Amino acid sequence: MRGPAPGVGAASVWWGGLLVCTVDGTTMTVPDSSANLAEYTKHRCNNGGSGYPALRLLTLVPCGTRTIIDAVFGPTANGETPTQPACCTACVRA
Repeated sequence: MRGPAPGVGAASVWWGGLLVCTVDGTTMTVPDSSANLAEYTKHRCNNGGSGYPALRLLTLVPCGTRTIIDAVFGPTANGETPTQPACCTACVRA
């Protein structure tokens, strides 16, 4: 989204007294090192494997402000759904 983000006090950020958030996920590659290969795997492809290991990144973002509250990194094998509770603990801590 383009433009300045509204502050947390903006009415569009809250609904029923609750902060409206979304969880957004993506994957990204990391350097091909022995430490990364111990934690993250390379993707299988039709033409062999990918060149680098990949990790999953989930972020917790308030819908009105578009700022990141929390982020969790993990192996792509876990999927987004099992990783969400770790990302959403920021809501409980807040």
